[in-house]
Amino acid sequence: MQKRNPESLLYKFEYLFSFFYITFFSIAIIQLIVSGGASEGDDSFFAANVRYDSPITTLITFLNYIVTFVLISLRWKKVLAVFLSNKSLFFCSP
Repeated sequence: MQKRNPESLLYKFEYLFSFFYITFFSIAIIQLIVSGGASEGDDSFFAANVRYDSPITTLITFLNYIVTFVLISLRWKKVLAVFLSNKSLFFCSP
């Protein structure tokens, strides 16, 4: 039986994590589901009463911070090398 490389599982998780959160932040699919399809520009009564800062969105964003911190701490040497190799990243980060 072939042994699994744990680092390859980490790489796969990183790609899935990145895809999910890029989709989450760019398409805002959770906000669309929570609002029932209403947009901020709708003049309907339902759209005026939609909370766009739902607890689901807050939870997913909080989980994003936790997982990102864990992934960065696991690969701190690579992250540090990337930041040191490109000085402009220091100015782009908040």
